[in-house]
Amino acid sequence: MIILVVGPSGVGKSSTCISAAPLFPDVGFHDLDGLAAKYGEEKGIIQEANAGQLFGKLKPEGYLNVGLLLINELAARDPSKHLVLDVGAGFQVAPSAVNLHLKYPIIAITATLGAAYQRIVQHRKDKRSIDHYKRDEFSLQRNAVYDSALHKIDSTNAIPEQTRLEFIRILGSLLVSPLP
Repeated sequence: MIILVVGPSGVGKSSTCISAAPLFPDVGFHDLDGLAAKYGEEKGIIQEANAGQLFGKLKPEGYLNVGLLLINELAARDPSKHLVLDVGAGFQVAPSAVNLHLKYPIIAITATLGAAYQRIVQHRKDKRSIDHYKRDEFSLQRNAVYDSALHKIDSTNAIPEQTRLEFIRILGSLLVSPLP
């Protein structure tokens, strides 16, 4: 089973996946942006592994296609192993990303605009204005991807541990009772 984790930057997708991974030793947890950046460097598309540069060269659909290629390669390496992929912003802006739920179960970790923006400014020192952040992370396209998720976790009023526990509960239920 391949499970995608989506949501706006700053809501805790990456930290939730990282903190949950030790509880699922037989599941491969991967950051799709990191894999794509490494791929872009290895293929000579970009000079150094940088997801933003690769996105700039490939544009949304090309970037998503690289992500899908990498997901397929990971799955082919060990078809018996479940995969959980932290899906970065660049993949979620591609118009065809709204169809990802047709192929993969998706878990969306979301928060209100205000909560997500406050976190990203505080923890990542993001310099975008709230309007720029909203345009990037809460666009109609991105919201459609979040809304297509099989499971949603609203981290607005949750401490990271609550988000982590809900993610573990959902992930465990998916892995025990996979969808047909």
